[in-house]
Amino acid sequence: MPPRRNPVAQIPEETADEVLEEAPNDDEAPEEVRQTSLEAETTAGLTEAILLMTQELRRREKPSPKAKAKEPDTFDGTDPKKLNNFILQCNLYFRSSTAYSDDSNKVNCALSYLRGTALEYFEPSILDSDEVPD
Repeated sequence: MPPRRNPVAQIPEETADEVLEEAPNDDEAPEEVRQTSLEAETTAGLTEAILLMTQELRRREKPSPKAKAKEPDTFDGTDPKKLNNFILQCNLYFRSSTAYSDDSNKVNCALSYLRGTALEYFEPSILDSDEVPD
């Protein structure tokens, strides 16, 4: 059996366009022209689908912008009433960044905002251990 001929390679694009313009509808157009038109439509559809998928993937890769929260005020332990406010500020700050998804990162960050007696309370556990204080 002889190999099949590729009708797309045999019909120049200009000729196919001219035949399509002259033909009143697709049923009267030659088989080769209809096949060329179908392949062009399929290629255009696939190209559009690939572009849409690429745009969607790029949109998903970019994290939605988050509002930058103010850094927490330092806490020195002199006024215990300010402890709840300090913890609230820390939580808001942690939510504004993906860098604080790990609890040990949160603890280290909160410790960096302690001063005075509050920092002195945690100092032995920070210096004597590689583990994160509770």
